[in-house]
Amino acid sequence: MSRKLRVPKYGKHKGTGQARVLIDGEHHYLGPYDSAESKRRYKELVDRWQQRQQARLFPSMTLGQLALLHMEHAATYYQKDGRPTSEVASIRTALKPLLQGYRAEDVADFGPVKLKAYRNRLVGTGLSRYSVNKYVGRVVRMVRWAVSEEYCAPTVLTALESVQGLQKGRTKARESEGVKPVDPDHVAALVS
Repeated sequence: MSRKLRVPKYGKHKGTGQARVLIDGEHHYLGPYDSAESKRRYKELVDRWQQRQQARLFPSMTLGQLALLHMEHAATYYQKDGRPTSEVASIRTALKPLLQGYRAEDVADFGPVKLKAYRNRLVGTGLSRYSVNKYVGRVVRMVRWAVSEEYCAPTVLTALESVQGLQKGRTKARESEGVKPVDPDHVAALVS
């Protein structure tokens, strides 16, 4: 963003005593000057204006398009000794159910409610709580990367980061069994 946007000013129309704001060449009368209602309406109008201004700064992109770009990035970023690591396959696995439901969704419209719906779909498939949280984390990481490449607005990432991971004992997702000790008979067979 090369220059800072000037926020339209809250002002008073002297003839009527009403609060007003000039947005995109149009006067909006907000009610009695300095009233709580006029300030609330001013904030709503300015928030919508800022969202429109921010949307103009970023290209329109679907989640399907973003996923393709992110997979290209992942194939080169997640490498060891010149070969892709297992993280590339893990990202692909996490994105598959996301794209089944939201491939045509504009990235700017993908918010916390849709991220939770994706998470609930994963829980419904029988994945463990740990795996569900990892999948969701990979989706959020994709959006973080998109913000760093200026493919989408930072507000999209901020909204998605507000979704907390599933907590132990507070979800229908099954718990993974965890790592258990190796059977002593297996160890004995290896050393003998």
